Amino acid sequence: MRRHRHDDDEANVDMTPMLDIVFIMLIFFIVTTSFTKEDALDMTRPSNNNTENTESKKAPVAIEVSDIGEVVFDGRVIMPSQVSANIETRMAENPETVVIIQAHDQANTEVVMAVIDGVRDGGFKTPVLARLPEKQ
Repeated sequence: MRRHRHDDDEANVDMTPMLDIVFIMLIFFIVTTSFTKEDALDMTRPSNNNTENTESKKAPVAIEVSDIGEVVFDGRVIMPSQVSANIETRMAENPETVVIIQAHDQANTEVVMAVIDGVRDGGFKTPVLARLPEKQ
């Protein structure tokens, strides 16, 4: 006896219920998504007028604290208590001044903290701390 193969016996998978679920999930995610407007960066470029004069005012303020406790502000030795007045003067000239405190590895912590406090009392809130490079 010969067996006949019928084409009707093939298994068919109905995809309709799966497509229904996919569309329901798609609608759910679209409805529950919150869209936020991203803020763009303000890209204002400085003008070329008086570039030499503005570059000198935008130069960062460097305060060095040596290993023996000397505080050097823009090339001159000052007391830690004088940092506040010097920062106030510099901030009055240019409010966008950046302050960099460079401390030696062996610097006295009290002196470094007094300089940081003086910078903050002078009107600058977030000084940049850096390590003083080794002299060769």
